[in-house]
Amino acid sequence: MRIRPRYITYLPNLLLNFIFPNSCLVCGSSLKYDSTNKLKQSSICASCIDELTYAETSKSILTNLLDFFGYENLYIDSVSSMIDIKRDKGFMKAIYELKYFGNRRVGYDLGRILGNKLQSELSLGQYQAIQALPLHKAKERERTYNQSLYIAKGISEVANLPIIDCAKRTINTTTQTQLSANDRQKNVKDIFKMKKRLKHESILLVDDVLTTGATVNSLAKVLKENGAKTIGVATIVKA
Repeated sequence: MRIRPRYITYLPNLLLNFIFPNSCLVCGSSLKYDSTNKLKQSSICASCIDELTYAETSKSILTNLLDFFGYENLYIDSVSSMIDIKRDKGFMKAIYELKYFGNRRVGYDLGRILGNKLQSELSLGQYQAIQALPLHKAKERERTYNQSLYIAKGISEVANLPIIDCAKRTINTTTQTQLSANDRQKNVKDIFKMKKRLKHESILLVDDVLTTGATVNSLAKVLKENGAKTIGVATIVKA
């Protein structure tokens, strides 16, 4: 059978779909590879994105942080989380893929989705740069990458903001999963230091999960002590 020339251009995509079948990390539905459309190359299908249950509003989350830290001890000016994991557990598989199974692509995809949400909720134009929450070098060696950096890359593409690397994590803290809210705050006290002089006054901090906010607030404190005026926080999950 002779293949018409106009069909030849489709062969690479057809072969990729056949040899490397891909499925949505949330619902398992089939995803088609399309080199002309970045959205269709996402690891999460359009239906799951459309049906996403968003977390509470930025104002509501910030109010909760104020209640917990108190006005004088909160260094975050605005905050937004995309997924309320208590109401939308389906996305946990995507988070685990990102955090524990080396799936960098899902971090980038979730970052783009979050970036579109932030465009309206946090007015991304007010920020000059994005800083991913640093991992301690030992933990980054163990994982081989920083998952928050890939989320930041997705947001950066949407917002057209540079990613900076101005801070480092100097203490490798124990896991905070089983710690109380107050113990979390103590666990992350003074764990960050500056790597270089800060050149931006308005910075968006990016992490994967917001629980008490203790870790991002600890970093925000260091940044404000070194010249930052406005600190926003964006995370994929509100736990």
